[in-house]
Amino acid sequence: MKKVAVVISAFNCQEQLKQLLVNLINIQANIAGYEFKVIVVDDDSTDNTYNVGYEAGCYMIAFGQNQGPGLVARIGLIKALEFQPDFVIHMDGDGQHDPTFIPEMISLLEKGADYVICSRFHIDSKQNNTPQDRLKLNREISNRLSLALKLCITDARSGFFALPSAILKGVVDVMSVERYGYPIELLELIWECVWQEGRPPEVEEIPHPANYHISTPTVDYSKETPEEKQKRFDDAYAVLDMLSNRLGLTI
Repeated sequence: MKKVAVVISAFNCQEQLKQLLVNLINIQANIAGYEFKVIVVDDDSTDNTYNVGYEAGCYMIAFGQNQGPGLVARIGLIKALEFQPDFVIHMDGDGQHDPTFIPEMISLLEKGADYVICSRFHIDSKQNNTPQDRLKLNREISNRLSLALKLCITDARSGFFALPSAILKGVVDVMSVERYGYPIELLELIWECVWQEGRPPEVEEIPHPANYHISTPTVDYSKETPEEKQKRFDDAYAVLDMLSNRLGLTI
């Protein structure tokens, strides 16, 4: 039986996490031949997020102060490898990511994909109140990264992704982006890792709804200030600048 580790980054999303974990149980019951381990990384939530995961039997990691999505994801991915899975999936616990896509993600990995992205901005993805600034940011970042790495990516910033543990082992220790934009760095690191094997990386995308209509007590995209929006742009472009210097490329 193959093993799949599911890492869930969570922050003040007790109700969304509760429903996500129920859905994951149902999905596991309908996928034969796989054993799942669910790891929840709680980024200093002030609600009942930790207890929801603990009571559901998840392996729990909790921070005493807020760390940011990049560091939270990295710690969860490192822990996932300790369970010796064949595949590792990362998703957020705030309700934006639909776990019913997991069987398709696993299927693509079984067929040889090096990285599977659930893309919110694929041509076939449904847009649910997607802010125009997010459409612009993702289009610019994904286009520039695709051009530099000679890939076809529509969502370089997606936090819903999957990869073989063999590849994750080669990149997780050098992940350095602590806040937003960490998936951009991860994609580039995977690109480097696979090319070291003498072949181009096989990256697959699955159209996934862009669920910006979902809110939690700490996340409401309709109320983001101009300063918060600008910070996301700054974070993303800082990662591109870092990668440009690392690779000696113009991204």
